[in-house]
Amino acid sequence: MADEEIEGIAKTLFNQKSKKLGIHSYEQFVEAFEKYSSLKKS
Repeated sequence: MADEEIEGIAKTLFNQKSKKLGIHSYEQFVEAFEKYSSLKKS
């Protein structure tokens, strides 16, 4: 449960910063990372 809360906070902060910088959202970043690193979110 705590991990989900921490991820939610991280996602929100990432999206706020990325929007200002004009880069992809947290979800898109994680998806690309998983695709190109062969790692999966557990």
